[in-house]
Amino acid sequence: MGQVYNPKDWRANTMEWSNCAFISCQNRPTSQCPQCSNYYCSEHVQTHLHRLSPDSIQKDKDDPHKMR
Repeated sequence: MGQVYNPKDWRANTMEWSNCAFISCQNRPTSQCPQCSNYYCSEHVQTHLHRLSPDSIQKDKDDPHKMR
């Protein structure tokens, strides 16, 4: 079985620039995401995901130009 990571501990290390915010990535962060403010290595800064807020989900549902 793989190693278990505590997300709160991981985030604390990320904020100290010890590791990338992508869980289990041991690389040092190189950039801060302007949207979520987490610090990521060059591999994950462009590929990580963000949670959608309920408002943005509803806005997408209401947009007649969005594909469904």
